[in-house]
Amino acid sequence: MESNDFPRFRDFLRTKLPSWKNLTDSDIEFFLFSSITNKVYKVTSKTEGVSPQVVILRNFCGKEGIVDKDKEIKVFNEMSKTGFGPKCYAQEGDIRLEEFIPSRTIHPHEYKEKTVRRKLARTLAAIHCLEVPEVERIGLFESILKDPRYFRMYDEKCEEDIYSPEEKKVIETLKKATSKEEQNFIDSILPKDDIVFSHNDLLQGNILISQEKEDTIFIDYEYASYNFRGYDIGNMFKEATFDYGVSQPPYFQVKDENFPNDEELRDFLRYYLVFVKMSLTEITEKGDEMIENEELVQEYLEKYFQPEALKERIEALVRETMIGVMLSYYYWLVWGVKMHKTVDIPFDYLEFSRLKYERYLGLKKKLFDQ
Repeated sequence: MESNDFPRFRDFLRTKLPSWKNLTDSDIEFFLFSSITNKVYKVTSKTEGVSPQVVILRNFCGKEGIVDKDKEIKVFNEMSKTGFGPKCYAQEGDIRLEEFIPSRTIHPHEYKEKTVRRKLARTLAAIHCLEVPEVERIGLFESILKDPRYFRMYDEKCEEDIYSPEEKKVIETLKKATSKEEQNFIDSILPKDDIVFSHNDLLQGNILISQEKEDTIFIDYEYASYNFRGYDIGNMFKEATFDYGVSQPPYFQVKDENFPNDEELRDFLRYYLVFVKMSLTEITEKGDEMIENEELVQEYLEKYFQPEALKERIEALVRETMIGVMLSYYYWLVWGVKMHKTVDIPFDYLEFSRLKYERYLGLKKKLFDQ
């Protein structure tokens, strides 16, 4: 179906991509990807001989106050410069043209496959090694807790007169999520020393498997910032359990069996701890060999850690990861309420938030007996 936005998208493409200047409307083909944040299109020129032939057009949807757009642009440009993200061809207002990387999104079951899981450890470690001076070095949740606007926006959204009677019942429960008591609890348990540059939004749609080398590639750095490292790990594996490719309400499905078991999580962490100690050059040059050679990884672990220290570090990171899972539930439940009835994407943001809050409380009970 022709979107009302397509005419301005075509004009933008013809203006910003010199080789597309003379393409007719019928020469330009749009394919809409599944997404719960932005409208993301694969745009193809059906005329041969233009370069690039295929691009990604990202249309940012009404999230004023939810995403810091200036920071997002800085992070995107940094990721492009370092090779950890696609190139930017042009950006203006709510549209960005990005490099198309021949690839596919990761499948939920692949998180449990040894080779893919270790490649994820390598890619995540590489990003966590980055220094991004354009972004303030303060943990995401520390920043949130110091920003009264974050919770005020949530509380104001809960008070809006836009909800059905059934939705109002859900909202009454969700109001409790941002109480001062809950904020103080989060502040008291927040890991504040293990701060690294983080993606913060590693859901399946943002993890690509390249066609050429079957490497893992992370995209969409809208929510990137500094954060405690366990958040990225926990959020990534938690998102493996959420399937957003569902065509019927609530437009998502939970599959808990996709979360790694204890052995799989510890295998991931062993590889992650090796890669995060290496330089980006070493990761690039030795990464493939190490993914296949467990003995080599063990040699590096013994080089970097004493046996007892390694055991303690892994167990500490397991717990930090589970705190990351818990706070991921919290972060995205707040996000879901803010997004509800804000964008025209077919997705039940309120049910999404309700389920996230339920799981946040369950994990809070398990980890902290509260």
